[in-house]
Amino acid sequence: MDDEVQSETPREVSGSFKINKKQISNVWKYFTKIGTDKDGFEKAVCNYCAAEYVVGRHPKTRSSYGTSHLGRHILGCSEILANSELNEQHGKSSTLQINQEVHREKLARAIVYHNLPYNFVEYEMIRDWINYISPDVVMHSRNTIVSDVRKMYLKEKEKLKQIMSRILNRVCLTSDVWTAINSEGYICLTAHFVDDNWRLVSKILNFC
Repeated sequence: MDDEVQSETPREVSGSFKINKKQISNVWKYFTKIGTDKDGFEKAVCNYCAAEYVVGRHPKTRSSYGTSHLGRHILGCSEILANSELNEQHGKSSTLQINQEVHREKLARAIVYHNLPYNFVEYEMIRDWINYISPDVVMHSRNTIVSDVRKMYLKEKEKLKQIMSRILNRVCLTSDVWTAINSEGYICLTAHFVDDNWRLVSKILNFC
């Protein structure tokens, strides 16, 4: 499940410490929490169409709900879309419509390419910068980005399988083994082959 909250400084309440929660997801620009229902689930309502959704964690069942479903509602809500179009007509917005799926994929690729930590997406000033560029961009939590990177890895893995299944010549396998300073051992398995353009290609198959 998504974890769209970050902790502030703890404060003591009735002899025990209670952690305040700060909402950091952009979905809360479109939703407002309205308390719990008769079953004990916390609810949030869309500020535009009044649709209600379950959010947060149930105090007894411990069932947890993130904010991804709220983000999907934002993308498909006709009232939010109509309001955005009205703002554009009155010159209140000049930004292009953001494709949230493309945004998430590019963000995941940037984190992998630049070796950034997953919680990069939760940095306060990064969120402030993205919000300045376009308030419509939904910045998800670290857990969601971990899931996106995992999906990207599986997609690239399947793509490599398809490429190697079409190789007509031989594939050479090499292994590199070493021991870290903490005496922990590592092994990397790499495949080498010549592609259709007569270029030598090396791809890592596994790292343990």
